[in-house]
Amino acid sequence: MSKLAKGILIFFSTVVVLIIAAVVIIPLVVDLNDYKPEIEAAVKAKTGRTLSIEGELDLSVFPWIGVSTGKLSLSNAAGFKQQAFAVIGESDIKVKLMPLFSKQVEVSTVVLKGLELNLAKDAQGVSNWDDLVKPKEPANQSPAPSKDRDESNASPALAALAIGGLDIEDSQVSWDDQQSGQHVQIKDFNLKLGAVAFNQSIPVEMSLLLNNTKPGLTEKLSLSTQLVIDESMQKIQLIQLIVNSTTNGEVVSGGTVDAKIQSDITIDLEQQKIQLTQFKLDSTLNGGLVPESEVAAHLQSDIAYDLSKQIAQLSQLKIDSVVKGKVVPGGLFDAHLVTGLTVDLLQETATLKGLQLNTNMINVAGDIAATQIKSAPQYSGVLNIAQFNPKTLMQQLKITVPETTDKQVLQKLALQFNLQGTTDAVALENLVMTLDDTSIKGFARVKQFKNPAIAFNLALDALDVDRYSAPKKEGAASAPAATPAAAVAAATTLMPMATMRELNISGDLSIAKLKVAKLSMAGVNLNVQAKQGILTTKQSIKQLYSGSYNGQIRVNAKGKTPVITLNEKIAGVQLEPLLTDMQPNTPAKIKGAADITAKLEMQGNTIPDIKSTLGGNIDFSVAKGAITGFNVQKMIDMGKLFSQGKDMQESYANEQTLFSVLQGTATVNKGIINNPDFLLESSTVEVKGAGTANLVNEALNYKVQAKAKQASNARPVAIKVGGTFSKPSYIVDALSMITEKEEEKINKAIDKHLGEGAGKAVNKLLKGFF
Repeated sequence: MSKLAKGILIFFSTVVVLIIAAVVIIPLVVDLNDYKPEIEAAVKAKTGRTLSIEGELDLSVFPWIGVSTGKLSLSNAAGFKQQAFAVIGESDIKVKLMPLFSKQVEVSTVVLKGLELNLAKDAQGVSNWDDLVKPKEPANQSPAPSKDRDESNASPALAALAIGGLDIEDSQVSWDDQQSGQHVQIKDFNLKLGAVAFNQSIPVEMSLLLNNTKPGLTEKLSLSTQLVIDESMQKIQLIQLIVNSTTNGEVVSGGTVDAKIQSDITIDLEQQKIQLTQFKLDSTLNGGLVPESEVAAHLQSDIAYDLSKQIAQLSQLKIDSVVKGKVVPGGLFDAHLVTGLTVDLLQETATLKGLQLNTNMINVAGDIAATQIKSAPQYSGVLNIAQFNPKTLMQQLKITVPETTDKQVLQKLALQFNLQGTTDAVALENLVMTLDDTSIKGFARVKQFKNPAIAFNLALDALDVDRYSAPKKEGAASAPAATPAAAVAAATTLMPMATMRELNISGDLSIAKLKVAKLSMAGVNLNVQAKQGILTTKQSIKQLYSGSYNGQIRVNAKGKTPVITLNEKIAGVQLEPLLTDMQPNTPAKIKGAADITAKLEMQGNTIPDIKSTLGGNIDFSVAKGAITGFNVQKMIDMGKLFSQGKDMQESYANEQTLFSVLQGTATVNKGIINNPDFLLESSTVEVKGAGTANLVNEALNYKVQAKAKQASNARPVAIKVGGTFSKPSYIVDALSMITEKEEEKINKAIDKHLGEGAGKAVNKLLKGFF
């Protein structure tokens, strides 16, 4: 054997002997417990804290160099509670000896048991770890190594490190914030980390119990995954990540939330990207926020986030939810949403593409885009609500379905519109809505949600309001018809005054064909303006029974009692078909083309008040018509025969009075219409008179005189009109037709039989009756 070979053999033999000697002798000779005082003193000098080593320190050398400890505790910072800052019940850490000679570091499983960490912040914002992380004296800073050198050395250094695992068992962390009054405690914290090796799966398991005082919260959490880290530490993967949690307490109003998250997560630090593949979230909320109810939700998507561009994409986002219980009307709400979501935080934009929301009640489709999402959110898009049954929806929501005359209405409703809005405004533009057989187009806008300003412009093709009205109860009397302005005034003034004063509305409504209160009309237009307690409307009807209508209304609700003014005009309206449609079971009592103007004012917020305070002026004229149930010619003939002492012999074809014109003016005061110049003319007769109509009790009190035009010496016939609007009565006033000579002759005859003065007394008594 050569001398060189002998030398090498002797060298290695010596090394082996030394190692064996170290393994055997060092543990026997060196007792770390002897150095406890020195260790505690060194910690005190360095940190100002007291380190207590209560358990035994055990040293091992081969094949692992390691230390095992018993209980260790580090005192708290000055000014904080006397409890320890940190406590370790047991610890064990070992490094394999032989790889150290090759500059390889192999660490066995690091074990920490009974870890207690008490973190705190005082009222001034000082934490109990500040003294440990802030240097007491400025350190001599050496030049920072170049980036290239750091990067070139990083990978080999990390590649030479192998950790057998990490076990943290039965540990707890508390956080006491005196500034906010928040106290958080993590108990039963357990972490098990498998052997750490680059580009290989590292099993990870964690569990804990969290308690929070403000707001009250208890959460049980568990996590498991396979962790993969590449050698450059630039790419991290969490494979088959599963997180389970159960939350209850004040934060969910005493309810319970169970949640489960599943996903594969890739974090690429070099590319600055995070990818969540097949991300799933399942959660269930019971009680609390949803009393006596349960909300179950499932979310699924592939999620990509670019850290440098701050763009998040959720492709094929699916959310399924089911709500059961009392929190939702009907006890069940089932919804399924599918869409694609992109959020750009730098550009402050968000888009929902291909939105599909299907529920057990309605189905919605569309696209929505939002801008300035962080500073001043604005959104726009197109939404389409597929046709659904409103009556069925109301039944599902436990909303009382209104009883309608036509049982087939409220069967179809569909909407489509462009959506625009902010956090304080919303607009439905290019609105297209179908309700049963009615098509509605236009827009509707609302601004200032706290004090809404409403604007609209809606056009309807045809609407039969009577189909939607409540069915008439058997035996109920028909309500007297009102002009459109009067109807609007009555409806408006029944509204609470506080609501009236808060209205801020500007809108237009047009209806091509309208049927309401059995009346048919076309070309209906309504303009509404309401602001600061004043409501004004302008309404018109282009086709109203061969005529037209225009009206205006103004309601001043600034005071305690609303003041209403009306200005209306009816031109050329044929009364017979109008009245026939209004009351089909009652024959029309007047025919002809009517022209009526009315300027009226009233006060009050009840119908009786409005009637009793009504005042103003009315002009009316009816051309080429007739009054049915009232024959002036017959009454003239009766008067003529009466004066001659004869009975009526001639029969008349019908009970009506034809006229070429019927006209007059009237003043209204406190609900009583006073008409001093009533005039009815035909080619053969003329009727003049005066009287009143009481709107409060609907009583008529008219006295007219009728005479034939052809006979110059014809005696006028006096007629009294009484009764009510619905049941007028006509009586010939025979006594008023007697001349003075005839009256004197009659008085003398009565005096002859009953005594002096009896004739005048009887005549006065009879006139009192009439």
